[in-house]
Amino acid sequence: MTGFAMAGKALTLLALLAVAVPAVAGPAPHYSVTGSITGPDGGWDLLAVDAASRRLFIARTANVTVVALRGAHRVSSLGAVDRGHAAVPIPRRRLLLVTSGNDGRARVYDTERGGLVADIAVGRKPDAAIWDERLAAVLVMNAQDGPCRWSIPFAGP
Repeated sequence: MTGFAMAGKALTLLALLAVAVPAVAGPAPHYSVTGSITGPDGGWDLLAVDAASRRLFIARTANVTVVALRGAHRVSSLGAVDRGHAAVPIPRRRLLLVTSGNDGRARVYDTERGGLVADIAVGRKPDAAIWDERLAAVLVMNAQDGPCRWSIPFAGP
């Protein structure tokens, strides 16, 4: 068999597979908007869900919007920041770390009482942040000081 014949058979087989695979996958699921939650106007950035407390935390320009995800979807505000970028729930600790972009801080709030627990200098323009379970720490990325400038540990249960 020549190289052209083998290539032709391979292309035919690929074309048949390309047509057959979507047919096997079944119909695409249908999604639709079933409701809405009214919240305050204004800028927002990253958000996170705390599965244990069933709350959504949305980093906002001046604070964090908190949405209760069970019941009547009560909306409230938490803390004070200067251009909030990320809201990161700390698992099993009832704490929330929020990056405050314009003042170079990360603030930690008690999510039950609402009070400020810590105010940490984290360099210029803190932006995104994530929880790392293995390190038991929040990793903070800065827009001007490099990709991952700070690891903020949270010890204890």
